[in-house]
Amino acid sequence: MLSAQVPSEFAQWNHYVDGAPTPDTYYRPEYATLYDENGDGRIVALVVATSANRFLLPLLLRPVPFSDRDEIDAITPYVAAGQPKGRCHRRERVGAQTAQPLP
Repeated sequence: MLSAQVPSEFAQWNHYVDGAPTPDTYYRPEYATLYDENGDGRIVALVVATSANRFLLPLLLRPVPFSDRDEIDAITPYVAAGQPKGRCHRRERVGAQTAQPLP
């Protein structure tokens, strides 16, 4: 997991986005930290690797309201979570629009 608050991880996050097929502004930590600065939660990026690809999944971590324990939830910083591309078959899953393979 990468934290936008840690300079070396912020740079690694940008490195991954630079190498993505679509290095869009919305995937960058600079965009994601706007939510953090607004007080909506702490922004992180989960990096999921398979033998063939790496995926960067920005998440907004928030305290669970009305909880008597230190619990957090994780939501997407985007309006909608990734929607499947193409058809999903029982044995085959396809990536989400916001989850792009990285180098």
